[in-house]
Amino acid sequence: MRKHFIMKTMAALAEMSEFGQDKDTQELIEILALDDDDELKRDFIDILDLEAAPQIISPDPFFPYPSAEDMIGELEIGNVIPTLDRFGLNTNQIPKNILILGSHGTGKTNSNFVLIRGLYQKGIPFLIPEVAKIKYRNLIRKFPDIQVIRSQDFLPNPLNGPDNTRPIIWLGDFIYFYSYEMGLMQRSQSYLAGALDEAYRIFGVYDGSEEYPTPEDLRLIFSEYMNRPGTRNDDFALRNSQRISMMTILSEGRMEHSIGHKIEKLNDWPVVIELGEQNTELRNFNARMLFHYMLRHRISNGIRGGLEHVIIFDEAKTVFDANLEKNFHMGIPPIDLLVSYAREYGQGVILDDQEATKLTNSIKANSNCKFSFQVSGKEIEEISRMYCLDYKEREALTQLPTGVALVKMDERHTEPFLVKVDHFPVEDEVSDEEVAEHSRKFIEYLNKDVRPRSTILIQKIEKKKSLLSKNALDYLKAIAKKPYLSLSQVKSILGLTNYMFNKTVTELEVKGCISRIKIYSGKKGHPVILTDITTKGKEYLASLGIRTKQRGKGGLKHQFWQEMAREHWSSMGYKVMVEPKVEGANTDVLVFGANGNRKAVEIALSQNNQLKNILRDLEYFDDVLVATETKALMMKVEAEVQKNLDEETIKKVKFCLLGDFISE
Repeated sequence: MRKHFIMKTMAALAEMSEFGQDKDTQELIEILALDDDDELKRDFIDILDLEAAPQIISPDPFFPYPSAEDMIGELEIGNVIPTLDRFGLNTNQIPKNILILGSHGTGKTNSNFVLIRGLYQKGIPFLIPEVAKIKYRNLIRKFPDIQVIRSQDFLPNPLNGPDNTRPIIWLGDFIYFYSYEMGLMQRSQSYLAGALDEAYRIFGVYDGSEEYPTPEDLRLIFSEYMNRPGTRNDDFALRNSQRISMMTILSEGRMEHSIGHKIEKLNDWPVVIELGEQNTELRNFNARMLFHYMLRHRISNGIRGGLEHVIIFDEAKTVFDANLEKNFHMGIPPIDLLVSYAREYGQGVILDDQEATKLTNSIKANSNCKFSFQVSGKEIEEISRMYCLDYKEREALTQLPTGVALVKMDERHTEPFLVKVDHFPVEDEVSDEEVAEHSRKFIEYLNKDVRPRSTILIQKIEKKKSLLSKNALDYLKAIAKKPYLSLSQVKSILGLTNYMFNKTVTELEVKGCISRIKIYSGKKGHPVILTDITTKGKEYLASLGIRTKQRGKGGLKHQFWQEMAREHWSSMGYKVMVEPKVEGANTDVLVFGANGNRKAVEIALSQNNQLKNILRDLEYFDDVLVATETKALMMKVEAEVQKNLDEETIKKVKFCLLGDFISE
């Protein structure tokens, strides 16, 4: 022990002076270690005083150095400076979280590679949701068992929870972390919960069905909800609809599988998932969702203790964003809670980032071991606070050479110390094609579970669209029997309140069963509004055995005025026929006078063919009455008659407004 102490002291001083490198001095130390000679001791003290003077004047801020015994670990990282003892982490430290910090190019990624080397050698599976640069794929040439899932090959369905997890539990998990991701407040969360619950019930998830809704199904539920009367301007429903629409669009269909990749299968492999090509919001959501999914799987299956799996977050601020903790109204960020639960369930977490100031306080406080490479600016202050560094230690932090980290652990040796991390060179040239071929069988293995999106919801929505409420069906029956009823007349017949009547009309319009027709009389006042049964509405009635009869030529407006003309003349005791077949003639309305006179009535909604119709009527009938929709149209038709007919014939042609047929 005595010799070991002397040799270590010499090595420490040798880092800062020429002490211990002189041959005579080395011999003196070796003799002193074996002999208890007082004179030799005095010589050694003289040399020590002389050579240690620089150290006394400018002491190493990290002295005394950790013992070799305290540095021994299962996952070797590098050498302690200046003792050169090997330093490593124990596997029981990984579940307590490892945090690696430092400026760009100082050695963070290399440190991750060294840690991955240790995990790989120990057979400990890990997952890297890579949200920034694509670099971890390059490890496949060093470690052939590592599987790489490219962004376009990753097919998750976030609504399909882990095995052995009750649907209601995963529903709650999803609402919690999705709402935090999308900034949904309590009222919006209640809408989301209702829509998810409806989706799970439609697909039979609560009853054990293996078909799950997808985000697109959730979007359809919100879209259908937005079309319901009274909810079109509902801000909470609209906000949910917009958020889920963004997710479905940005995912480019990769989440649209009834059953996606079984993420729990990744627990048994070293896996890299490249999310960097995705939109920022989507990749961050996927990274956090993966962590949540993996941990929920462990909780649901009772996997506890030890180190069973490690998740590695490069560019950790994308997941552990400090801004999350500023949303006080949203409560504790889900990602912070996951970290606090992880160690209990054997889930290790390794994180690295350039900026400690942009990480959540929770992850900084709950990291058992912290590595800091050289930093600058405000990061110096933050890391000094985290490590409780004094002035000289802080100064040293700014001058660390590349590859040297300041390490602070919560156990074994709790004072900061320096480590020269092993250099682990990795080739930077692995192509997409090489990755695809390398992991082809693994992707095929994952794809075996994937099932296409179910059409259950689509069929239900289509069926629902085809069904009408009792009020809507009664409305259709009423206008099928009497097509010339105005809105107000139908309301009176059905005996509905204003609210229920408007809801009924909206339902029929949304489902494409009716269309509104405005009737202008050419006089002052509001137009009469009719509702015409569309082809879809007629088909629906026909499916119920109710047939609609075509009455007269032309559209509903033309038929309406024919009916008004018939009622007008009939009320005065005249015999009236609509579109009679008399002697080959074909006029809109024929009125028989008491003296046998026959008057043809033409319903003129436009100028087209009016002169032709008048001349044809005059061949068969005694006189003609042209009823126009407006005075302007009347003047045009009358001018055409004056221009083309002789004086005697003109006397047989009269004009009026269609509105004259409607009693005041």
